[in-house]
Amino acid sequence: MIRALDELRLEGRMEGELKGELKSKIAIVESMRNNNYDWPSIYQVTGIDSDRLEEMKAELLSIQTLSLVAADAMNQPISSQQHTQY
Repeated sequence: MIRALDELRLEGRMEGELKGELKSKIAIVESMRNNNYDWPSIYQVTGIDSDRLEEMKAELLSIQTLSLVAADAMNQPISSQQHTQY
């Protein structure tokens, strides 16, 4: 049981790090776009083009959605159909 909890904690930590990294990179690119940098300049500085930016946004949304679903599932009571008493 403890090993499973450790694995869940590690998974959560890694997910949090990825989420933070994606948010940071997206913010940098969006800031550059807001300051009138063109895509070739953005790519040269960040290695991110417009297609990759959209992929990163979708990935971040997916992670956030999964986190919400997991959090919601943890807060739901176990229904009598799911819970069997021995």
